[in-house]
Formats: sequence, C-alpha cells, structure tokens
Amino acid sequence: IMVLQGKIPPSFESLFTGFINPRFENQWEGMILPVIIGTAIYYKEQSLKVFYITLFLAALIWMNILFSAGRGVVLATLSGVLLTGLLFSTHRKLWWTFNLSVLASGILLYGLAIFVIYLATGTYMLAHQELVETSSSGRLTLWYSALELANVNPFFGIGPMHFAQLNFQS
Repeated sequence: IMVLQGKIPPSFESLFTGFINPRFENQWEGMILPVIIGTAIYYKEQSLKVFYITLFLAALIWMNILFSAGRGVVLATLSGVLLTGLLFSTHRKLWWTFNLSVLASGILLYGLAIFVIYLATGTYMLAHQELVETSSSGRLTLWYSALELANVNPFFGIGPMHFAQLNFQS
C-alpha cells in the first residue's frame, strides 16, 4: 500500500527482509507455501528440475517457520492443508503426501541447522536467542499499535503488511 501511495520506493528485497516482527514474515510464508507446493505438484510430471527446486524452497520455508517459533502459522498452515485435502478428495492423498514430506524435510533442515550452529559455537541457544525475547514476542506493542491505527483508519484500514514499514519501540 505504501509503495502504491509513493511513500516508499518499490523493492524486491523488501518482500524477504525488513520484517519488524517474525510474525509478519510468518504470514508471508504461510501465504506463499501452498503456492510453492502447488507448483511442485503441477510440475511433477513436466520438469523434475522445477519440481525439486520448489520442494526444496518449501522445505526451507518450513525450516524458517520453525526457527521463528511461529506457532500460529504452523497451526494455520496445517489446518489449511487438512481442509484442502478434505475439500478436494480426488487429489487428497497427493496433497497430503507432498505437504507432509515437505514438513518432514523442513524439520530435518532445522535439526541440521541447529546441529551446525552447535558445532560452530558450542551452544544451541543461538538459534532462538534473538527471535523470542519475551513471552509475548512483541505482540503487546503490535496490538496496541494496531488499535491506534484502527482508530485513525476505521473504515478502510491501512493495508496488509503495513507494520513492516513502521518504526516503533517495543
């Protein structure tokens, strides 16, 4: 929204960086993950290269979700996978198989990353030290800011991912 308003310049890298809270990145990952897995399913018979690249990307996304301790995106994504499989019964087994294998691959990549960090530093705490500073992970500040912005923009809101561009102190 802010790019369309001309307040900030468009930037491809802003899709991947600049998230003020890990939950915003989790939202983006939760939205793109089914698209990537759907792409893998589509290209399964047509191009093995695209198939494996998209599956690897999906596994990396799951690894990143696990690193950020995004409980909400895990629950939402698994619920979406389950519901999609129930609604589209003709492709249920394929959909669930792909999603479970990508989740398992993401868990393995996460475990491998933790192991490599442990070997390099002698501690496994480095993985979560900066991501989860308090029990609320900055949510209380975000909720307060959201209520303030809802008061200012009650009818049309401020647009998705707006918090990623805000600078506020927690």
